[in-house]
This record gives sequence, structure tokens and C-alpha cells, in this order.
Amino acid sequence: MRTTVAGAGHLVALLLATTLLAEEPPAPPSVRVAGEVRFEKSAPIFLRLIALDEAKTEVVAREQIIELTTEDVSRATVHFEFVGLTPGRYALKCFQDTNGNKRLDIGVFGPKEPWATYRLARPKLRPPRFEEMAFNVAEDVTNAHLILR
Repeated sequence: MRTTVAGAGHLVALLLATTLLAEEPPAPPSVRVAGEVRFEKSAPIFLRLIALDEAKTEVVAREQIIELTTEDVSRATVHFEFVGLTPGRYALKCFQDTNGNKRLDIGVFGPKEPWATYRLARPKLRPPRFEEMAFNVAEDVTNAHLILR
């Protein structure tokens, strides 16, 4: 059997069509980090999921701002969830913006507003470093509980 040039063209077209119709490769796995924040004051809560970039610099992977409802304030607890994350190493920190300027205010002796990290990293006279707060996320983390102090 001889394949002609025209026949070879049809064969290439058939192979290309088969390749395009084949199943797409599976999507990379995604994970979620979820939990709750306990608080005492009635002010928005800023949650930041931190990762390291290629230069080992902290970057905000995800951020969530929770505006509290009357029900949240009466319970003194809110739930949060970050979904669709790539498995990896993350740190989770939050603060309660009691003065409404959308940032954690720092004084001579540390933060002036309630704050917390998922791994209880509270060094004296400096902010916690990534490695002090970091945790591995290979599968869903559903118990990331923080208590603002």
C-alpha cells in the first residue's frame, strides 16, 4: 500500500483532529484554607494569605476583608475561606482595623490593633517572619482558627 501526498495530508489532518478532541490534561489540584476568626471589637477584619515569590519575598497570595454584621458581632466569630489555591507553603495573618485606615498600625511596642497569625507566632519587638507563621497546604486546611488580641 502506497500513501500519496494527498493521503498523507488527510492522515495529518485526522491526527490533528484526534489530538484536539482528546481529553484535556487534568487541571492541577487545588486546595482551600478555611477557618474562623474570634474577635472582641466591632471593626472590619483583614485576612491575608501570604506566600513567598521566587526572590523569597513575602507576597499577598489572597486577601479577604470581612465587614462585620450585627450577628457576627454578637457571636464574636466569623468564618472565612480561601479556595482554588495551588498546594504549597503559606502563612495566614489578620488584623482588625479599629481606626478604619485599612492597615495595621504599629507603635513603639508593636501593633496597636488586634492581630493574629494562624501559627501562633508572636515574637517580641518585631513582626513575625514568614517561616515562623508558615504551614504546608497539600490538602484542604479547614481548621485555621485565629484569635485577635
